Amino acid sequence: LFMDNEQGEPLLSHNPFSGVVRSVTPKRDLVADWMNDETVIELEDAARRLYPGEVGLLVAAIVRFAAEVGLRPGELWAARIADADIDGGTFVVRNAWESRTRTFSTPKNGKKRMVALTDQAIDAVLAVERPVDCEWLFPAPSGTHFTSSKWMYYWKPVRTLIGRPEMHFYEMRHHCATRLLELGLTPEDVGVQLGHSNGQLVRDVYGHPAARHAITRIREVSNT
Repeated sequence: LFMDNEQGEPLLSHNPFSGVVRSVTPKRDLVADWMNDETVIELEDAARRLYPGEVGLLVAAIVRFAAEVGLRPGELWAARIADADIDGGTFVVRNAWESRTRTFSTPKNGKKRMVALTDQAIDAVLAVERPVDCEWLFPAPSGTHFTSSKWMYYWKPVRTLIGRPEMHFYEMRHHCATRLLELGLTPEDVGVQLGHSNGQLVRDVYGHPAARHAITRIREVSNT
């Protein structure tokens, strides 16, 4: 972008864009009501409409799996089929893909963990067509593992189609945490699924019960 002149001197003495900061919604600054089960279904449908055939099924499966299991995106891109126990309904999170270094590392807390797979998450895994000897749980159409940049190529049109062009994929993790709490699980239980060392972060960040459910519970208790 910044080229030199014929004498090898820079044409610009400074970067005119150095003070420009792109506005980004913090990954954890999310409102519980922003997503619900219907939103996940909309995203799945949008994926299948945008990408007919196997690619559409793949993108829809990734959306569903992320919303059901709550892996961090980097953990999802590093997920291997060998670590999925379909019969037992569990998955072992061993690695995460680091976009900055373009390498695999341990999960954020440095520890592997076992997470629960819901029936819908298992269906998502089984819906994906994988090349012979493919090791990835959700391989990119090229056969390699996904990265954040590869995923954005497919994710942007999907979120735009449902009318939420700024939706962060991290919201799938937030939705999973909120849904599990609404089902009655403790923050400590949800923390195990998300890979937190305790339940406090779940309480502080993810543990915002959706307002519509809180109102319903209050009415039920008050009217008994």
